[in-house]
Amino acid sequence: MQTLPRAASMFLCAALTITLTSGTSTAFASSRSDFHEPTFETARPVGQDFDGRILSPFDVPTRPAPDGVNRSFFAGTGGPGDVGSSVVDDVAPPETTFGDGEPLSIFEPDQRSRAGVTTTFPSRAVVHTTATGRGGCSGFLVSADTVLTAGHCLHPGGTGSAADFYTNVRVAPGRNGSTLPYGSCGRTTMWTDQTWIDSSNTNQDWGVIKLDCAVGNTTGWFGFRWQSASYDGTHITIRGYPGDKQAGTMWFHGGPIRQSLGNKLHYTVDTVGGQSGSPVYNDDLSAIAIHSNGRTPQVDYNKGTRITQSLFEFIDGVR
Repeated sequence: MQTLPRAASMFLCAALTITLTSGTSTAFASSRSDFHEPTFETARPVGQDFDGRILSPFDVPTRPAPDGVNRSFFAGTGGPGDVGSSVVDDVAPPETTFGDGEPLSIFEPDQRSRAGVTTTFPSRAVVHTTATGRGGCSGFLVSADTVLTAGHCLHPGGTGSAADFYTNVRVAPGRNGSTLPYGSCGRTTMWTDQTWIDSSNTNQDWGVIKLDCAVGNTTGWFGFRWQSASYDGTHITIRGYPGDKQAGTMWFHGGPIRQSLGNKLHYTVDTVGGQSGSPVYNDDLSAIAIHSNGRTPQVDYNKGTRITQSLFEFIDGVR
């Protein structure tokens, strides 16, 4: 029998691989699809400083990043502490309802509970955010002066312009109705993802606010972590400010992760608009996602933007 030269044989193997993976051979393609291996999209941070200047990751101060996949929580001092001079105590919070209505985001019966006391940890590390041009949102501290929230709480998305961040962003930790136990702080810089800015893709619906105060020294902050493995079955809690309840009141509910995708986590934990930006955190008080959107007829789960390795590394660098 005549044998092919080695180079020709390798070419045929490569061609066969391309043919099989392109879908002309259903046997190989279907076996690959059974793996359900997530694809992790890379975060592409874009920011804006207080004067409107557009920021790139090169504007983040560089410092040696410690190894590991987890940053621990800090429960805070609970007292005045070193919060800086920018905390405002006399800003009257809005009394209107806020957030976008999400009628499909409750899995009946509604199992959310109110956090009647918001001056204990971790409730005091959850923040209510406001901005000109949109309803209220939620967020959570991950350092003395860094808040994580949803991208759509800081930028409308889909405009293609990094100049379109919302203005007059303010953050009130542990808000409880009309009471601001820790006052409110403004921002110095804000960040979201270029993908969100360009196309409103919720896979990258995340936001970071750098504060003009260090209120986290008092309130404490959440840990955060990433892993490439599935989170399915992990118990999580979501704590934030739903727009269907009394303005400024904090509510929470917990349950397991149902599906782990590359950049999203799916769950049946009850949420409503206004809770966007809430921490999706595990029993070790480490955030593994940022709550971003509710149920749809196409995907019958509530959803959070997963903290991937690239997002983790950005947060760790900027906080």
